[in-house]
Amino acid sequence: MSNIIKFSDARDRRRGKVPRHADVLSFMKRRKPRGTGINYWAVKPSGSYSRDCETGRALAGEYLSFIGRYPTNGNATLLNSIVRDMAGRRQIGGLEIGFLRCVNEHAMVAATTLACLDARR
Repeated sequence: MSNIIKFSDARDRRRGKVPRHADVLSFMKRRKPRGTGINYWAVKPSGSYSRDCETGRALAGEYLSFIGRYPTNGNATLLNSIVRDMAGRRQIGGLEIGFLRCVNEHAMVAATTLACLDARR
C-alpha cells in the first residue's frame, strides 16, 4: 500500500469520513429493492471445505483491517450483524468457520495483551 493511501486514510479519519461498510467490504451486499437493508454475509461456498476456510480467513482479514482503520461505535457492533446473517443461512461451513476462527485468534491476542498489561499494574 502506498504512503499516499495511508495518509489519505488518516486524513479521512480526522475529518470523520468513514466509508459505509456495505460499500467497501467485499462480502456484504445491499439488499434489493434499495432501502431494504444490507446482507452482511453475501458469500457463496465453493464446495471445497478447505478452500472455503481459506476464503473465510481472508474475509476476516478484510473485516479486521476495516474495523482497525475505522474504530467507530457503529463498527463496534458490525460483527453482530455478520454473525446474525451467517446464522440465518442455517448452514455453517468452511467460510464461516474460517472467518470466525481468524476473528477469534485476533481476539485472543488482544485479550492476552490486556491480561499482561493488567498483571503489570
